[in-house]
Amino acid sequence: MAVSMRTLSKPRWLMFGMVVAVACALMASRAECEDGLAPGFKLKSQKIELPVEKQTFGTGPEADAANAHCLTCHSRGMIDTQPPMPLAVWKAEINKMRSAFGCSAPEELVDSLSKFFEHLNNQPATRQEARAAHR
Repeated sequence: MAVSMRTLSKPRWLMFGMVVAVACALMASRAECEDGLAPGFKLKSQKIELPVEKQTFGTGPEADAANAHCLTCHSRGMIDTQPPMPLAVWKAEINKMRSAFGCSAPEELVDSLSKFFEHLNNQPATRQEARAAHR
């Protein structure tokens, strides 16, 4: 199964990168191991399948923007399990993602995304379902 970097949340993307780095390091040292530098050391190929995040925010202008810009690094579950936050906090968080972490959401989407997340975040059923799903 091919894994697209765009479909992985940031923690999974980082884990994927670490797995690839370790695999490359092991492959580079394999010749040394086989030359007798580490007697008895055998490498075995492993197959690792990472889960693919399938939850999205649905459809609609704000949901499409959140799917395109926020799910690049975050899972839907991560966003759904945030504590209730007012609109100003959501704006600050989105601006932080843009300035400190390179979020691709343009400035003109900050207000609409903030309102979208604030509305979604204040739906008790959404938070309870998200918490139950991630236990």
